[in-house]
Amino acid sequence: MVIDDRVEINIEGGVADVRLQRPEKMNALDRRMFKAIAEAGRLLAEDTDVRVVVVSGEGRAFCAGLDTSSVTDSADKETEGGSLNSLEPRTHGIANLFQCAAWVWRDLPVPVIAAVIAGKNPEAIRANKRLYNLSHQLSAEEGLLMESVEQDKIMGTANQLEAVLAQIEGRAPTFNQTVT
Repeated sequence: MVIDDRVEINIEGGVADVRLQRPEKMNALDRRMFKAIAEAGRLLAEDTDVRVVVVSGEGRAFCAGLDTSSVTDSADKETEGGSLNSLEPRTHGIANLFQCAAWVWRDLPVPVIAAVIAGKNPEAIRANKRLYNLSHQLSAEEGLLMESVEQDKIMGTANQLEAVLAQIEGRAPTFNQTVT
């Protein structure tokens, strides 16, 4: 099964192979990809024969991150399901669309195995540590909202742009370490 030409699901012997399908863009995330990932998780949650899920990316990359061209596409920025201008509105239960694409896997009643590549943006690491330190005090809803606030602060910063450019150019990023 293929969802919106973005995600393919094959199930065999209780193993669901979920594969991101934008190899020409290194499986970069645009709105259609976010929606397809969320839908794939929703469909698998309904399938009682699935015992494990393996998420991967077609081609040479699991996922290059956000498709930067989708950030500048006004049709992709302001449509049903959430806005790239503000991540705080809850459009998918306790999450926004972009969080839902990750949160849906947390809620699956089976193990989910994924290849993950992440840049080491110092601002993102600090935000992650703040979230982690408060995670035992926050409800899931409060945690997701706090994550959105932290992401809004990071998006568009020099270090985040450097992380994206370094990934696109296939080089190690050079971050400004003095950012607080």
